[in-house]
Amino acid sequence: MADNQTEEIKDKISLVDYIGQFVSLQNRGGRYWGCCPFHQEKTPSFTVDPDRNYFHCFGCGKSGDIFSFMMEHEKLTFPEALEKAAAKAGVTLVRKGQGKGQNKELKLHREALTELYNRLTTTFSYFLWESDQGKGGRDYILSRGINEETIRFFQLGYVPSDPRWLYQFLLNKNYSESFLDRSGLFSQRRKAYPLFRHRLVFPIFSMDGSTVAYSARLLEGDGPKYINSPETELYKKRKLLFGIGKTKDYIREEKSFILCEGNVDVMALYQAGCRNCVAPLGTALTEEQLKLLKRYCDKGVLLFDDDKAGFEATKKAAILAEELDITLRAGLLPDGEDPADVLQKRGGDYLKKIVHDSIIIFDFLLRCTIRIVDVNTPEGKSTVVKELTPYLRAVKSEVKRQSYLESMADTLGLDRRTVILEYENRSAPAVIKRQQAPVREPEQMSEDLYLVLMALSNPESVNDLKKNLHSGELRDKRAVRLWELMERVNEVPRDPSELFAQLNDEEPLLFYKEWMSKEEMSLNVSSTLERGLRQIKLRNLKLRSREITVLLNSKGKNDDRIEAELLNEKMRIDREIQNIKVL
Repeated sequence: MADNQTEEIKDKISLVDYIGQFVSLQNRGGRYWGCCPFHQEKTPSFTVDPDRNYFHCFGCGKSGDIFSFMMEHEKLTFPEALEKAAAKAGVTLVRKGQGKGQNKELKLHREALTELYNRLTTTFSYFLWESDQGKGGRDYILSRGINEETIRFFQLGYVPSDPRWLYQFLLNKNYSESFLDRSGLFSQRRKAYPLFRHRLVFPIFSMDGSTVAYSARLLEGDGPKYINSPETELYKKRKLLFGIGKTKDYIREEKSFILCEGNVDVMALYQAGCRNCVAPLGTALTEEQLKLLKRYCDKGVLLFDDDKAGFEATKKAAILAEELDITLRAGLLPDGEDPADVLQKRGGDYLKKIVHDSIIIFDFLLRCTIRIVDVNTPEGKSTVVKELTPYLRAVKSEVKRQSYLESMADTLGLDRRTVILEYENRSAPAVIKRQQAPVREPEQMSEDLYLVLMALSNPESVNDLKKNLHSGELRDKRAVRLWELMERVNEVPRDPSELFAQLNDEEPLLFYKEWMSKEEMSLNVSSTLERGLRQIKLRNLKLRSREITVLLNSKGKNDDRIEAELLNEKMRIDREIQNIKVL
């Protein structure tokens, strides 16, 4: 087998994820603990170190890497474990005698490339701080509110504008032309022409802290704002994150990560004291990047823009996270501002507060959707369900999905069952559509309809209820129509057949007959009506409170007077909610 292939396999397989298929593991202090699969025990003494991809049991003493675990747990020989792990990692094994010379050459090339990038990082840093040419780079990054300590920690540098110096400089250091052609530093179309000129460079570090690539920002002139290194034998952009080599220890300590969009955002968060921060490398977040983060924790906060592009990026990230059992929240950034803007304009404490006050990811997605869709129309309400269906489909927990759907229905002012049916129809074939009409069980009756039917079955209670309930407080359309009919009559008839006939909907009548046959409508009438009325009022107050929150978060749409009125109304409503809960 070729040199370094076992290491490549181990790098590609998270030992935590693999062993987690057989052992229930819990993260404690950066390590994962569980009961040993190799001997009987009640107190967990089996641990997996995600940094080293290594396991050890303090009870029986067994330890090792992915191959050791496979051999012990599945009773495989080493060649069998190697074959199985290679297939899982997507690595094609090279046997001894096959390409031995080529693989030795590859190993030497990787070592030389690592040494080159580390040396260049030092050189570029020197140019940034000590040369007159680097002044533009210094001025730019300092103007973003990033201080010198943070800049030096992330080892930023500057690449001069002269297109000839780098190639000649490296030739003078005895690097061959063929080696430089594969270095990822020069154009493939124009030999010896550097990819980076007159740019501020952000080193991209591997997990062990070595420089493996660069992200470079244009300081002036024409050209793309950012250019990233091409992939090399050292660097695969899908598998790394900007900052991870510097911040992984903080992620482990905090047991959570903060994921933002850009390099400067990472530095701003770090400077503000939110040091468990990373960013994708110029592309959408990938499954490999999330798996890398999951080595250290299973929860995080996203700080993406809440415009259309940010919404799509957040939705994709949320779906990936659900599939990997990672819990995400989202921070609410001020309109048009990224974390670096917030740090500069509002200070580090404000940025930390945004992270601290982050909301569950579904609420963020719902909020963004409402901002870009006209929810005052039936088409707009349907679009909201359509936009969020891919994420809801990825949610594994039925309880969470049900809660999200109910929240969506309440926010849109729709019947909960209607929204659930709309979601299920849009989710087909992932969710099997109903083959027959649903059985009318009592729990399918809305709380609105239940209250109105209870009142209808006890006519003497209707007048008292009329004093405390208006049809506008009901959300079930069947209940609204029935209550409006009851409001128009002076006295509710003992036989309500005529009222039901005016509905042109047989379902409420079927409910009524079924429940009357069980005599449930005549039990504890007074207390049941009081409780039902309280639940409806509580629901409507919570809905209005959420609506006000959405309005307050719609920056730029409210003047100070309107905002003050909304805040006063929300405070009043929240007090009413607490009073009702106490009752």
